[in-house]
Amino acid sequence: MPLLDSTHYPAIRKAIKSSVTVAECPDDLIAQDNYLWAALTWVESRVEDVDSLTGDDLKHARLAAINYCAHKLALVVVPVKSESNAAGSSYSQDTVGPSQRSRQLLADAEAELAFLTEEDEISNPPPRSGSVTNRAVW
Repeated sequence: MPLLDSTHYPAIRKAIKSSVTVAECPDDLIAQDNYLWAALTWVESRVEDVDSLTGDDLKHARLAAINYCAHKLALVVVPVKSESNAAGSSYSQDTVGPSQRSRQLLADAEAELAFLTEEDEISNPPPRSGSVTNRAVW
């Protein structure tokens, strides 16, 4: 079973925003190489032997790919809130800016991949930025 296929397109849409419809984000848009293929190669470049993953590891890799694909699409599929009043005036306003949502989705994708490399991170934690090393702080 591939990491992502057309059965995962609804999850990609919902990751962008729960109200995104097929009309706003059609299957053929998601299937384009700069979205779906980019997400698959992004995960494959960070996880060894993705095709052999099972169980929770497969779920984390799949969620990472879904979130990464949504991250790329969030910049072109802009969820807009539209409202009208009784007088017929209407306005539209982004509920969350596409750049902000895109950054959130990328962070979510990175977090999913962190589950797959958690043991490495625990045994060799990176130094925290701004932390003092090799010095006792009293």
